[in-house]
Amino acid sequence: MPLDLAQIGLASLSTLSKDESLLVCFRWHATKDAVQPDYIDGKPLERYFSLKLPILAKELHTPDGRVRSFSYQENHLFSDCYINGSMTCVDCHAPHALTYRDNFGRALQGRFDNGQCTGCHANLEETPELHSHHKSGSKGNLCVSCHMPYLQAQGIGDQITYGRSDHLIAIPRPEYDASIGIENACLKCHPDKSTEVLEEQTRAWYGEVKPLNILVRRLLEAKAVTDYDQASDLLLNSRPHHPIAQVTGLFEFLKRFMTVNMVSADEQVIGQLKAMSSSSDLDLRAFSMMALHFAYGQHSGVREFLADQLQSAAGDDAAIRGRWALALDYLGSRYAMSSQYDDAVACFEKAIEVRPDDPVVFSNLAKAHRDHGDNTAAIEAFRTAIQLQPASPRYYFQLAKTYAQMRRDTEAIQVLEQGLIRAPDDKSARRLLRQLRQQERL
Repeated sequence: MPLDLAQIGLASLSTLSKDESLLVCFRWHATKDAVQPDYIDGKPLERYFSLKLPILAKELHTPDGRVRSFSYQENHLFSDCYINGSMTCVDCHAPHALTYRDNFGRALQGRFDNGQCTGCHANLEETPELHSHHKSGSKGNLCVSCHMPYLQAQGIGDQITYGRSDHLIAIPRPEYDASIGIENACLKCHPDKSTEVLEEQTRAWYGEVKPLNILVRRLLEAKAVTDYDQASDLLLNSRPHHPIAQVTGLFEFLKRFMTVNMVSADEQVIGQLKAMSSSSDLDLRAFSMMALHFAYGQHSGVREFLADQLQSAAGDDAAIRGRWALALDYLGSRYAMSSQYDDAVACFEKAIEVRPDDPVVFSNLAKAHRDHGDNTAAIEAFRTAIQLQPASPRYYFQLAKTYAQMRRDTEAIQVLEQGLIRAPDDKSARRLLRQLRQQERL
């Protein structure tokens, strides 16, 4: 009986589009946040994980997509070879043999083989030295030396040497690279040369190099901008299609210029966010809707628009809600860490509007209420979290801590005992239980 590959979730990579092919590899090789539980291989990855949500929590990349953290595979999405070409992971990597190959599937000698690039750039195959301006057989005549140099990983600092290449496949730009704190590829072989000398030589060989992507240029320009209107023009873009740069710009604008429940409705910003909400990219679509809800959900017409968008989402509804609620939960936690409890509560409550069955959001809402001194509201939210996920001990322990702070020791003991049924080895909970029982005997 022939094997039905469709039943076990295996599709031939050669039959997939470039985005579908990347998502196969991103199942394992990408930083991502779960937006729905119970994923198994073969299910659509983006229904269960967001590849771009981690950008909201920390700066994973420079504005042009260079790697700042340990995760480097998804910066492939910034690469011009992907955006304006068809580059996928398997154009260079043999997925089963863990060796290297070209885009025709022909085996290569290793990671430094020029065939990784000349499979697409065939005009450079015979005489690459005419392009590299370095001698045949030298390190400088290898494509990866200039376009994928092994640079010190920014995520670990300079104390431990750990160089690696990322997947942006950038053009060497000595002065520009220095301006964003990136070690230029030329310096790897010419550490005695100044940035000015390297820039001059690069221009002598290549003239004006290809401009950066327009959205990347806007991200860079926006770094020094403090004016709200100017920043919105630079950072909120429904076109051209470059989802990871668009999401980066949206999050930058949201964190720097937007607040929860903004009093004035900026029709231009609302219009841009609505346009971005129609994106074919699930992350950009969900986060644009989240930003509308976050800042303008109380304004006329916005909620109606969002409801219509969700209704038209069909099978993507849960994936959109998951991204939307998680982003609001992150923003609420960010406000809570800054002791901006009213804003934190507003964000958590908005997240609950979108996903009312999420116990984590209720727990975070409860903590914000408790830290703000509203223990009654905290108890109610913790109890809801327990109802939604009764097998999780952490909500019982947090509720018990709240009761203990209120000196309602009997109730704290009861809840602790319920939690310890589910996690009998929790040392902190047992310690608190002993303390409360001792206090009862005094």
